[in-house]
Amino acid sequence: MANKSIRQGVGVAPATLARRRPTATPVPWDPEEERLYPSSDGRPMADNTWQARAMISTHACLEHHFRHRQDVAVCIDLLVYYLDGDGTGSVAPDVFVKFGCEKRDRMTYKVWDEAGPPDFVLEVASPNMVHNDLADKSTIYARMGVREYWMFDPMGSLLDPRLQGFELAGNSYREFSEVNREGVDLARYSRVLELEFHQRGDRLRIWNPWTGEYLPTLREEARLRKTAELERRAAERRRKEEARLRKAAELERNEEARLRREAERRRNEEVRLRRAAEQKTHELQRVIADLQSKLTPQ
Repeated sequence: MANKSIRQGVGVAPATLARRRPTATPVPWDPEEERLYPSSDGRPMADNTWQARAMISTHACLEHHFRHRQDVAVCIDLLVYYLDGDGTGSVAPDVFVKFGCEKRDRMTYKVWDEAGPPDFVLEVASPNMVHNDLADKSTIYARMGVREYWMFDPMGSLLDPRLQGFELAGNSYREFSEVNREGVDLARYSRVLELEFHQRGDRLRIWNPWTGEYLPTLREEARLRKTAELERRAAERRRKEEARLRKAAELERNEEARLRREAERRRNEEVRLRRAAEQKTHELQRVIADLQSKLTPQ
């Protein structure tokens, strides 16, 4: 009874009254599919703030970088199933990229339903998972055919060096060599992504060698969007001001043209009046001459 009175007290509306017009197509969900291939492994996305920041930042940078390509999937902490019919054959990369794959939302990633295994995988080391990432996951990724396997340690006490990248060579991984870059602690080049990964202290940054710039972080992207919006508004204000000035100039030209037409009309009217006056003068002179000739004795 107490629960019922509380619910009545907050004014819970009946379901028929609370129902609203749907604003989007519902996401299809199959309970049997979820039972066979669960969309969660029961583990948190990250064990600490360092890991969460590195995962989210890397995912956001890569997603923004490939935003115009509909054939590139960039996923974060998504369960990847690699054994058809066996729901136990799964792994959850912190971040992965797959080329030739539709850019869409997913509950899980099934290798046999997609365009194959991920091309690029990044694991962000944490105290609870570092040994698993180094041993079990690398073996699984190699067997799956993941072309590049990367690891980053934002805490600095789990991996040495903190940034490691490996390329699949046969059935095992071969570590990438370092790239000489001034101002960074460590740099390595990803052939798959055609991007460089830089360790700068406890941060992982992604460098685009083709543009000579870092991929923007979430904060930088927000700042860029804000700057772009301010520039757009300023440009809009300039366009409106230019349009106002053009309209004012057009009005001024129209007024000048009207004044010229009015002056021309007045000049024409003065010419007409002058000619009329001259004609009258000539007529008067002729009349006077006629009268004089009549009054003058012969």
